[in-house]
Amino acid sequence: MFSQTSQLHIIILQCFRLFASSPCARPFLYDILDSGGYMSEGQLLAKLRRDAQRIAKCFKLRYLDLDVEPQRVRSRFGSCDEDRRIRVRLHNLRTGRFLQYQNLVHTLCHELAHVKYLNHSNEFKMLNERILGWARAKRIYRPKC
Repeated sequence: MFSQTSQLHIIILQCFRLFASSPCARPFLYDILDSGGYMSEGQLLAKLRRDAQRIAKCFKLRYLDLDVEPQRVRSRFGSCDEDRRIRVRLHNLRTGRFLQYQNLVHTLCHELAHVKYLNHSNEFKMLNERILGWARAKRIYRPKC
């Protein structure tokens, strides 16, 4: 006899098999994979880097590197320094689990806007909104309403 946890895993695997080939289901499956620890930190960072490259290419933004914000930094979700190095916090400070992917992308878009404007001017805010809108249209950024 299977435990309740094992039965749940069997049901989830069956759903993956059933819906994996459906384009409509893929965003749903990615949300599950992104939110619950099925990805390693390296895989999550690699996905974020791929999305950063897509966004930067579209907006002609050049950044030096994208890396993880050190865990000792507790006052922000990301940073972009004058050398155009972007850092993003991946983990929730209280739980230690990965932040939801849409939150990571939101932070990424904010920091990419800082590549062009190292302040929070009106120009920065307009660029940030344009980047978020583009990322939403390309389904990179999928905020939950």
